Amino acid sequence: TYTLEFVNSLTEPHWAAVAFASGNGTQITLADPAASGAQRFYRVALEPLFTLAEVVQPLMDHSKSNDPAFLTQFLDSSALGREAELAAMINRSWMPDNFMDRAHIASENLLRLDYHDPENGCYFQVDLDRVSGGWKIRRIWFCR
Repeated sequence: TYTLEFVNSLTEPHWAAVAFASGNGTQITLADPAASGAQRFYRVALEPLFTLAEVVQPLMDHSKSNDPAFLTQFLDSSALGREAELAAMINRSWMPDNFMDRAHIASENLLRLDYHDPENGCYFQVDLDRVSGGWKIRRIWFCR
């Protein structure tokens, strides 16, 4: 996975992510959708795919085994009791095959996996926080 990152000044200690793309052996283009006329410095960082995959795989495993305790920790109190419904949606989502296509940058340290997919009966979103060395699930939301 390639990440396009920027800073406004080379003295800034933290680079902000603006776009992700999976490599496939061909030339790819990464663009900054919020680029302005101001000066920015860019770099492309190679982020191992396993950092996101390490979040997705346990989510899939616990959903396949219908493990409500695992899912409960990520749900808002208004969604408690709907763990089996969420597990079924996650299982229908084909998440291991498409999570990179569903990833949307919300901020420098927040990534969203959007599964608004009426065709497959999936209505959920996974918010992920960037942590040292990868990502962790912050919250899973039901949407409709």
